[in-house]
Amino acid sequence: MNIIIKMNNKEILKWAKNIAWRPTKMTEETVKKLLDAFSYGFTDVEACIYADISKPTLYEYCKKFPNFTNHKEALKNKPKIKAKMNLLEDIKNKNVDTSKWYLERKSRDEFYLRKDDNGKKEIILEITDWDNALLTELN
Repeated sequence: MNIIIKMNNKEILKWAKNIAWRPTKMTEETVKKLLDAFSYGFTDVEACIYADISKPTLYEYCKKFPNFTNHKEALKNKPKIKAKMNLLEDIKNKNVDTSKWYLERKSRDEFYLRKDDNGKKEIILEITDWDNALLTELN
């Protein structure tokens, strides 16, 4: 004996959602793992591996919740921000080596490394009157 049930497309989709789909992998625990991973600076691929989900699962979740995408991108910058804060704290505490390292990278036109004939590194600093006034003020 066959039973024939007549349903429209909307009813079929509703019925199929209730019985045919797997449970989502995006549980509260998975989302927490993703947020932790992104706050460590993980890439999307690394975060997916850490949370044990696929990239398409992550991207589908991001489509459903666009604010999650913005949040994950912001979290990815957290380690870089912390590193900058550490550097600036070290500079604030008058660590000369950190200050030199920072200036070599951020102000290459003024502060640069040069090797002498023996292969030793020298730091060439061009100190202007403005620099002297600033140094006096900081001390």
